[in-house]
Amino acid sequence: MCESSNSADTKVRGGGERGAPGAGAEIALQPVVKTMVRQAVPLKPMEINSGADIHLQPMEDPRPEQVDVPEGGCDHKNTEIGETFFPSFFRTPELGWISEVHVNQPAVVRHAERIKKWRTVKGNWQAAWLLKAVTCIDLTTLSGDDTPSNVHRLCFKAKHPIREDLLKALDMHDKGITVGAVCVYPARVIDAVNALKAAGCNIPVASVAAGFPSGQTPLETKLAEIKLAVEYGAREIDIVISRSLVLTGQWEGLYKEIRQCREACGEAHMKTILATGELGSLANVYKASMIAMMAGKYMCFSF
Repeated sequence: MCESSNSADTKVRGGGERGAPGAGAEIALQPVVKTMVRQAVPLKPMEINSGADIHLQPMEDPRPEQVDVPEGGCDHKNTEIGETFFPSFFRTPELGWISEVHVNQPAVVRHAERIKKWRTVKGNWQAAWLLKAVTCIDLTTLSGDDTPSNVHRLCFKAKHPIREDLLKALDMHDKGITVGAVCVYPARVIDAVNALKAAGCNIPVASVAAGFPSGQTPLETKLAEIKLAVEYGAREIDIVISRSLVLTGQWEGLYKEIRQCREACGEAHMKTILATGELGSLANVYKASMIAMMAGKYMCFSF
């Protein structure tokens, strides 16, 4: 279910969250639409007959109506208890619904054309949203000729993404506006971590992994690369999926691969790169997105 917030005083406050301005930052923004999930039940897709939206309907809830909790609470490391309370985490979910997914491509194209015609934010709100956008950027260098000095310059830019005179004109010079993260190859993670530490800022380092950009490496190599990047200090891991698994319809294999990558990340956030331009169809994009979300990603995006 969705609800719209009509308050005219919606604001974004910095609080150390991913992509937010530094402590004490406060940027006035236009009212935004808030999506509220009212019922945490599994969902399955329905065939699209009209419109661009992919509709979902509740599935039968597989969770037991009542579970006897052991005295003293639950040990999250206990697999038997974990399977009772979090079955989707420990077992491969039922993926039979994948074959029933259909996308109305003409409707999607029409909706995309409508979006292109929407008016952009103007006036005071425009500056606020642009500043907010800066705080969501992953400032990236993924070149074959990357060196420690390149990474150091990138980290300086990450800490000072906007000219000081512009920030003063907006009265935002003391709000600690930085980018959301610095993204590099695993081999450059240590350089980025050290540069940001020397600069005295807490911007997270993100690392591409899992055979970026092609994904054409064995799973064992992908997992080892992820673990090394986390060991080096990466707090976010951007994996690429094996597009061959999507193109050949191996959905359970895709789920298991992403699930193992997620476990290899440990406490680090994992983002899944879908490479939508190589997936063949919008239906495959939707299916891959759903599989990635079910496997426990932090967010999906494409290149």
